Amino acid sequence: MFDSGLFCEPDIKSRAIAVDDFVVGIRPAARAFAHVRIALLSGRSSVEREELAAAVLGALQAAIAAPPATETQLTVETFEIDRPGYAKAVLHAG
Repeated sequence: MFDSGLFCEPDIKSRAIAVDDFVVGIRPAARAFAHVRIALLSGRSSVEREELAAAVLGALQAAIAAPPATETQLTVETFEIDRPGYAKAVLHAG
């Protein structure tokens, strides 16, 4: 995210949420997934969003290995947050 040049370092936040119960497809098969959802304040071009999604997908491919005999789907989506509807405060201790 930082290497994209689209964000200041303190504005990048990440969460990892493990999903214990899931289904991929409808047929019984050994499948798994990793999905990245990127929330962006509005104003970035579709080309910037496409390049960001491709870069994050590349990072996922480099970081995640499929378990043996398992099809693993890696996906990335970007979505825009409407700037007028977004509020942020930064608190500093002491």
